[in-house]
Amino acid sequence: MILEGTILIFNTRYNDSYVFTKETKLSYPEKVPVAWNFDFNNPSLIVGTAEVHVSGNILIATITTTNPIFEQVMMDRTLALCGGYFTHCKGHQSPFGDSIIDEAVLWGIGVSAEDIDFNMSCLTVKEE
Repeated sequence: MILEGTILIFNTRYNDSYVFTKETKLSYPEKVPVAWNFDFNNPSLIVGTAEVHVSGNILIATITTTNPIFEQVMMDRTLALCGGYFTHCKGHQSPFGDSIIDEAVLWGIGVSAEDIDFNMSCLTVKEE
């Protein structure tokens, strides 16, 4: 199964007052690990891997699933959400108090049935 979702929108102020700009130096591996509820320590909750690319002002993940249980769950659902797990964040404070992220590493992607961090976006099934 192939799913697609937005990981972040550049130049958007998120609830935590952080902003990734188009100038943010963002790095990520060729295949980003994807886990249910960001639980990367539980092998049974690894959903698959994602390829990530920028399209305009959006960072998009195309997720290839490898977990048959997750695939079955997705067949029964009308909605799932995804979000990025960023590490090595370096940034500065804006005059308005926002944390502007200058550098970050997209370490993983979490998928969930609910918006667990209030910044997640909808996943769509691209191919079954």
